[in-house]
Amino acid sequence: LCINESVLKLKSLTLINEKCLDLQKQKKEKKTTKEKRQKTACGCSFLQHDRVECLSNDILSDVQDIEDVVKLGRELNTCPYYATRAAIAAAHLVVLPYQTLMHKSTREACGIEMRDNVVIIDEAHNLPDAICAMHSNEINGNQLIDSYGQLSRYHEKYKARLTAKNLLAIKQLLDVQINLIKTLCSQENLSTIYDSEKWSNLVVSSNKTETSSTFDLIDYLSDAGIYVNLFQLIDYIKTNEITKKLHGFMSKYPVNKNHISEEKKTNESALQKLLQKQAQKQSQPNVLDEEQLKTTEQRISNSFAIFAKFLEALTNPRDDGKIILIMKETLGQCSIKYFALKTSSFFHDMVNEARSVIVADHIVPADNVLAIALPSGPQNIEFEFTAVNRSNTAMMDELGRVVVSLCSTIPDGLVVFFCSYDHLQKTYTYFEKTFVLNKILAKKKIFMEPKRSSDVDTILTNYTKSIKSGTGGLLFSIVGGKMSEGINFSDELARCVCIVGMPYPNIGSAEMVEKMRYLDSMKLKSTTAGETAGRAYYENTCWKAINQSIGRAIRHRGDYACLLLIDKRYSKANIPSKLPHWLANSFHQMKNFNETSNALQQFFVRRSNKPTSS
Repeated sequence: LCINESVLKLKSLTLINEKCLDLQKQKKEKKTTKEKRQKTACGCSFLQHDRVECLSNDILSDVQDIEDVVKLGRELNTCPYYATRAAIAAAHLVVLPYQTLMHKSTREACGIEMRDNVVIIDEAHNLPDAICAMHSNEINGNQLIDSYGQLSRYHEKYKARLTAKNLLAIKQLLDVQINLIKTLCSQENLSTIYDSEKWSNLVVSSNKTETSSTFDLIDYLSDAGIYVNLFQLIDYIKTNEITKKLHGFMSKYPVNKNHISEEKKTNESALQKLLQKQAQKQSQPNVLDEEQLKTTEQRISNSFAIFAKFLEALTNPRDDGKIILIMKETLGQCSIKYFALKTSSFFHDMVNEARSVIVADHIVPADNVLAIALPSGPQNIEFEFTAVNRSNTAMMDELGRVVVSLCSTIPDGLVVFFCSYDHLQKTYTYFEKTFVLNKILAKKKIFMEPKRSSDVDTILTNYTKSIKSGTGGLLFSIVGGKMSEGINFSDELARCVCIVGMPYPNIGSAEMVEKMRYLDSMKLKSTTAGETAGRAYYENTCWKAINQSIGRAIRHRGDYACLLLIDKRYSKANIPSKLPHWLANSFHQMKNFNETSNALQQFFVRRSNKPTSS
């Protein structure tokens, strides 16, 4: 909601918040001087009480979304954020993201009062995982290296001016950073490193693939040699605005990549010398893809802010989460993750304070949707897209025949979701090799989910144009990818959604292992006989991903679409119980493809005689 370009350019949310507060302090100080009417660069020109009140009234006068509020704010040169906060008290309905609703400190900062209010949670199947995600935290080796370098340079520059108390706190922070880094590389690795320019690329694992190990929080801190009071260090960072000071310091004294730090302490460890050299280097790598770009921006702008947030995660109760060390080939690629397990405590305050909490379900008339489990294709070849079978050419040929047939039956837009990008890429390449794509192109234009988030809007725009023009479109996408959540394929954009295979998560991942173990330890009862709570969570994670994908198609009461679950495992007797209520009553397990094709044709003939309303 911020419209101050000088603040927005900071990119990091932490730095934006601190800069905003800093501008307000400067403004208050300016008002105490005699030169009240003089215009200066300090203070935020968008935060004027009378204009904020005016914008607040405009917000309350009509239903507005974020884009509308920002547009009004720009027109009135007034802060949309503080105008929105001012409007909350008088509003009858306030729409919030999970991150605001379920994070107590954020809720309080925004002025959101739970007491005596009714809370309605939409798409609540996402809530437990969303809470875990917002309270989990991760920092990589590069960010640790850079945050240490920034703080050590600051310490070297100002140590003569700092009080004994401040010096102690900074030295403790530096020790914590060093000890965290040591958990990512063995002492043998460290003793052989002498060239600081190769620090980020230090090989710490001979294994080319990612490996992970899990630790109890207290055991990890003990093994790392971190015994200081982390609560006091966090309070020191906040009270003294260390993140903001370091950002200002790095802006005032930018790092020269050719500069070599003066190593005055002869008794410094080789690791500490190495890190100080690396911190002063901080050269930007060639940005080859979105992942590298994101990492580079974080390293340059807010490494210490990321470290400070991670430090807060380390103060959580012992039983609320685990520490996961994610090891890759080089130190810079490795990371330390705090993985939150316990979500019940975050519900507690909200449920106790609110007058009522309503979990809302999707509502779709039975006539508006047709869901079909498709176990086989036109030639009765069964589908079972497990990891072992995904390269089976007979199944890919059969899938190709199904997709070509659907392109003839389905009007407008057809979206086909695969369980992974690798599966999609292999299938697409095979379709190209066997001329299946040519057959599809004769009926619909083909689009594929991009790897880069920046390309999503372009793909969606072109896909929409193709459908609106009458050409039709086929979009290959990924379950849990960039287009399976948050993007609406309403009306003609998706008259049919197909799920190829079952998107089970990696049962061997450290996060999944710990989550299943935690749920099993709680001795919770599963709804399925003989199934542990951990196994039920694993199954439900798969179905949550499926429901997110198919939920993109039906977006209002007059919308309609058909859903195809392409895999013989969808024909099991317990499958209807896994589906959301709005879909279960319209679910059919067909015996063969002919039955499916006939049902689809009848569905669209029937729907063509009914008007579409929003």
